[in-house]
Amino acid sequence: MAGTGGGRVCPPAELSFAGEYYTVVDGVCSRASSFFGGKPALGQAVGYAVVLGFGAFFTLFTSFLVWLEKRYVGSQHTSEWFNTAGRSVKTGLIACAIVSQWTWTSTLLQSSNAAWQYGVSGPFWHASGAAIQVLLFGVTAVEVKRKAPNAHTVCEIVRARWGAAAHAVFLAFCLATNVIVAATQLLGGLAGGGLCRIGRRRRPGHEGGYWMSAIAARPSATHKGYLLGGLLWFALPFSLATSLGLGALALDLPLTTEEGAKGLVPAAAITVLMGKSGSILLLTMLFMTVTSSGSAELVAVSSLCTYDIYRTYINPNATGKQILRVSRAVVFVFGCLMGVLAVVLNLVGVSLGWMYMAMGVIIGPAVIPLALLLLWRKANAVGAMLGAGVGSVFGVAVWLTVAKVQYGRVDLDSTSRNAPALAGNLASVLMGGAVHLALFAPKSSIVILFCRNNGEGLIPEIISKQWQDKSETESVLKMACIHVRAGAGCVRVYT
Repeated sequence: MAGTGGGRVCPPAELSFAGEYYTVVDGVCSRASSFFGGKPALGQAVGYAVVLGFGAFFTLFTSFLVWLEKRYVGSQHTSEWFNTAGRSVKTGLIACAIVSQWTWTSTLLQSSNAAWQYGVSGPFWHASGAAIQVLLFGVTAVEVKRKAPNAHTVCEIVRARWGAAAHAVFLAFCLATNVIVAATQLLGGLAGGGLCRIGRRRRPGHEGGYWMSAIAARPSATHKGYLLGGLLWFALPFSLATSLGLGALALDLPLTTEEGAKGLVPAAAITVLMGKSGSILLLTMLFMTVTSSGSAELVAVSSLCTYDIYRTYINPNATGKQILRVSRAVVFVFGCLMGVLAVVLNLVGVSLGWMYMAMGVIIGPAVIPLALLLLWRKANAVGAMLGAGVGSVFGVAVWLTVAKVQYGRVDLDSTSRNAPALAGNLASVLMGGAVHLALFAPKSSIVILFCRNNGEGLIPEIISKQWQDKSETESVLKMACIHVRAGAGCVRVYT
């Protein structure tokens, strides 16, 4: 409310449009300490209507489309179809899949927080820093189609080249990545608590959803899909954050640092500009973001548990029906567990901003080893495992040390600050890469992925060995060719 304080106009004339956020207390012009003040902009009923209404609609609509496809097109929904979409997805759908998987809640919420904190440069660096990773991952995606076209997960490729020990290490990293990403999505959804009461840099290198897109793509569509997807995705955080983040600054909204860390900058801006209808639109966007990117995490975890745990160690002779049954069970269990985890993290005070900053420190060391898995013939198992392990420990140590030295304490607030997060991320990724590059393999290796048909699709049987001379290599290849002539399947060789 406008007034006078100490002989001066409150608020100042240039901020007269923000008069509702200023009051005169004991003759002093004071600005409100919080925009939301702990009060939701929308009622609880609106939240449930959006979540349950849209959830029920898309569940029924998708089930109807699947039924139509099975009845009139005659498509067979096998375990291969469930996990890889038949490996025949074209360019446009790959680009759409990339955009939906890469559009996290932090894309909508934290990008606006970057604009609110750093001005017009914030949205650009947030968008460009993440988009370039999609474009670079396109190179890896092409190599996946060239060297392991019948793989279901990245961990299968790790096991084929580096063996069981490395497989276990990187399986743990991949599962941890999916858990952290899913928690980030749901925490962003819970930050919708500023709208209604409902209870990184990023790393595509070992985030299962991006590998799944590469595996599902047609060989000819892979590089084009990732290039187009990266360019399309850039527009989302850049435009949204520029409009809502700078809008919050221009409107002089009394947002707190805590509200910004929870991703409530766009919620505040759109509530002022568009009222309740704007809040409902943003809530709908967040719900669609969580469901689209969250579904990618569910399928990624399902594939890891099914192919890298169940079929590798529990039931090597699993049929297609058994694999499909396990995949669906994992989707259900993981979805329930992540809902519980998100609620627990929210209750203990872990914000979206903290998860966003901590993500790279924890899982970043596996990025370079996994990138070189298909790009460097001298990459070996020992270097990859040590790089991932040492890098993670070193990164966490640097992260916590910088927080203690700079702020005198180690807690959720200090570890979410820029300096500790930057130091931890750099230390984690660079140490993991340095160790891996230092311990390169002295010999070239050839890996044969021998595939047999179990009636529902090709199942890889992996033979891995190092050869010291050319004659031994040729003899092994001739033996593999005999198996192919017998009609056993196909052979893929790479060095």
